[in-house]
Amino acid sequence: MAKRRSFEDGLTADEEAFVKQGRATLSAAKPKPKSIPKSQPKKKESNMRKSALKQHVIEETPSTPIALASAPPPAMTSNLSVRIDPRIAAATLRAMTERKIEGIAPATQQDIVAEAMLDWLKKHGYFR
Repeated sequence: MAKRRSFEDGLTADEEAFVKQGRATLSAAKPKPKSIPKSQPKKKESNMRKSALKQHVIEETPSTPIALASAPPPAMTSNLSVRIDPRIAAATLRAMTERKIEGIAPATQQDIVAEAMLDWLKKHGYFR
C-alpha cells in the first residue's frame, strides 16, 4: 500500500503562504520540489491547477473596512420565494456587486429587493 501524503506536501510555496497568511503573496523563490512516490505517476490536474493559479493573480489593495451606511436590519425577517425574470436576477446581482465594491448601501440582494418592494407597496397603497 502506498504511503499517504499530507496536504502540505501537495502545495506550492505560494499556495502554502496563502493558507498560512490568509491572502495571496507571491514569493520570488522557486516552489519547493515535491516528492512524489515512484509508484504514482504525475497527474495532469496538478499542472493545470498551477497554470490556472498563475493566470489568476490577485492584486492586493489595502484592507480598510468599508462602513455601509444602512438602516439596521429588522428584528425579524420572513422567507419569501418568488420566480422572477432571469434578467432581473442578473441585474440585482450586478447591482449588489457594484454597490459592495463602491461601499454604497443597500449592498445586499436582500436589502435591494426589500427596498424595491417597499417602494412599490407604498406607491400602490399597500404599506403605510
